[in-house]
Amino acid sequence: MIGRARWSLALIVPTWLSMVANASMIEVQGSSRIDDRGAEVARTLAVADARDAAALAISSRLESTELRSPGGALVRSGRIRGQDDIGDIRVTKEWQSDGVEHIVATSDNSLNAPHRPNRRYKRKVATTRFAILSSTQADDIDDLVDGLASQLARGLDDDGGFLAESSRASPFYRDGHMLTEPDPASIREIAYRSNSQFVLSGRVLNVSIESGLFGMLEARKRQVDIELFVSDGLTGGSIAHHQFSALARGDVVVGLDKPFGSAAFYDTPLGKTISAALAAFKADVARDVTALPFAAHIVHVDDWRVTIDAGVTSSIAPGDTLLVYHRMPGWLGSLSGGYSTQEEELVGSVTVDHVQPLTATGTLIAGTAAGPVAAGDFVRFADDH
Repeated sequence: MIGRARWSLALIVPTWLSMVANASMIEVQGSSRIDDRGAEVARTLAVADARDAAALAISSRLESTELRSPGGALVRSGRIRGQDDIGDIRVTKEWQSDGVEHIVATSDNSLNAPHRPNRRYKRKVATTRFAILSSTQADDIDDLVDGLASQLARGLDDDGGFLAESSRASPFYRDGHMLTEPDPASIREIAYRSNSQFVLSGRVLNVSIESGLFGMLEARKRQVDIELFVSDGLTGGSIAHHQFSALARGDVVVGLDKPFGSAAFYDTPLGKTISAALAAFKADVARDVTALPFAAHIVHVDDWRVTIDAGVTSSIAPGDTLLVYHRMPGWLGSLSGGYSTQEEELVGSVTVDHVQPLTATGTLIAGTAAGPVAAGDFVRFADDH
């Protein structure tokens, strides 16, 4: 366990609230912010948002979990999940305003469609600049340390289960020296600045070329060893550590004329090996992170109104209820296994009633008499599976 929560599990209750649309045709709306990936990507995400809305309109169920707070009160987290299988949706109207792509679409409720997973919250992750043990080994590779971070973020973001962004910061340096594992304080700072739940950081251990006998033969082999750490942004503690090792064969000298991440780069033997490493890391992160509860930071509190840093892009929807935790002062250091921990107290829940692309706002329901809540505290969905 990454943090020590001061609550006890009361029961997990699969509460079912069935709502089925009667009409065969339904109209839904979807939206997505337009970022540096352009309007086409935003439109694709807006269509996916509309599909989620259609799934909820056709048939939905409420899933909830009850926890007992330190004061003895029961508080609940819950959300509505939509129909697994829906028919195709057809976009009938689309427009852009204030940097957001909007669409209106219709869905045919009478059609059968292939299986589609239920709505799941998207975790925010930050990827950091990779450290490299020997920079001279990468003299022929354009922007390796930042390229790995940006390409890993792009792969996770395109996968649909994450909101990922890359950072040029690195948690592997302290007082000019490279560390063997990420610094927890740096991880927490990166997570805070990027509003991320998890931070991914890594080191390039080896990209050396085997040039053959006495260096006289053409370079045909290149060893690739890269490690990745998955860290909890709240505590800075390490969740998992992965290492990829492989031998690239062929013309393994890349050349600075092939930008990292370009088609020309990935067409080289080393580029193919790097691509395999990124795919392996993406699968590792998915396994590590989706097994943990979704969390988001509280960024504003106004009386009983609470705003969190996750919204439509994270699949938050009106009616979702999340557990609210207060961060207790002081760090408790490291536990066995390399985890850091901080005291946290369950103080209530918040039910979302208003969502924006990047934020959501709801009403706080206190679970204890004291129940202090402030910006910097956080919310969780207790059972996101």
